[in-house]
This record gives sequence, C-alpha cells and structure tokens, in this order.
Amino acid sequence: MNKNNSLLGGEGNGGVIYRDCHLGRDSLIGAAVILNLLSNEKKSISEIRNNFPYYFIEKSKIKLPSNNMNISKKLKAYYENEKIIDIDGIKIEFKNDDWVHIRESNTEPIIRIIAETKSQKDTLALIEKIKNILDE
Repeated sequence: MNKNNSLLGGEGNGGVIYRDCHLGRDSLIGAAVILNLLSNEKKSISEIRNNFPYYFIEKSKIKLPSNNMNISKKLKAYYENEKIIDIDGIKIEFKNDDWVHIRESNTEPIIRIIAETKSQKDTLALIEKIKNILDE
C-alpha cells in the first residue's frame, strides 16, 4: 500500500486495511466502508456486487515433504512461461488473471496453497494440479 499509495487494501483472509485510519487489518473499518458505500449508492449490496467480476478463492494445504528444497525448482520449471513472483513463497500469475500462491507455513509443517480463478471448478483443479506437481 505504501509503494502504490493505495487508499484501501486487504489480505487473503478478508482483512481490510484503510490508510486513513491505519495500516493494519481492521474488521470494523471494513464494515464502515461497506455501510458508507450502501448509504451513498442507495442500492442493495447485491446490486453493487453485481457490478464487479466474480472470482473464486480456495485454500488448501499439504504436509511439508522432508525434502522440500525442490519445491521452488519444480514449480518454476513447470510454469516457466508464466509470471512468477518469489518474494514470499511462489506466486504464479497466469495471463487470464488466475493465480496460485504456494508457501511454507511459518507455524506448521505444511505448505499452504491458495488459488483464485473465475470458477470454483477451475480453482479446485488448479490446487490439485499444484499438489500433483509437488508430489512428483
């Protein structure tokens, strides 16, 4: 948010961050933003929601393999023609705006997999594909 001077941000867990208050997740601020929008737009939340594209996010996890050194290498090789961001785990961004993020948990011996696509079926399939690649 600082880098892009964003007014509003969020995290995958649904946490809302509103710069004018502070740069931390805040559910009450999130609720206030929605109530303010409803008040200004004079529309139902369903009407407002229908103006935005639909995306489906799913979260999954697998047990951390004993030899996890090859995870990054496997994913980068398999998706060499896609945009890969490796700042915090591996995030693969596809040309159709789908994405998947794979990272080791900081608190458990697992790998977290989070994917987002335009259909729930595709999101689940992408997660299964990642699991299969890591299982090879």
